[in-house]
Amino acid sequence: MDTAKINTILISKSPDYTDQLVKDKNEIQSILNALAEMKLRKSSVLDKGLNSAYMLSIFVDHENERDIFGITLYDQNYIEIYDETKTKNKVTSYKITSDYDVEPIRKLFK
Repeated sequence: MDTAKINTILISKSPDYTDQLVKDKNEIQSILNALAEMKLRKSSVLDKGLNSAYMLSIFVDHENERDIFGITLYDQNYIEIYDETKTKNKVTSYKITSDYDVEPIRKLFK
């Protein structure tokens, strides 16, 4: 994904399902930097006892079309990535194996 072409991130927070629309390039970059810090290991099972999640819809504009990527952060333990450009296996689950700074996302809901 060409991060320079990301112009919008819609973030939904559960369990209360409040939304924040991020269009500011600096805030978008801050969120992307926080995600890039993560170390991941592929996982086939998510812990069903999770308390909260942030669902990010990332919109990437091209000349004539728009791609949508989805990222769901479950607590601080798991992440699912949805890539609509793939023809098979559009959703991949990972266990987060490192600390990362969720504050750029969390501060949007204060």
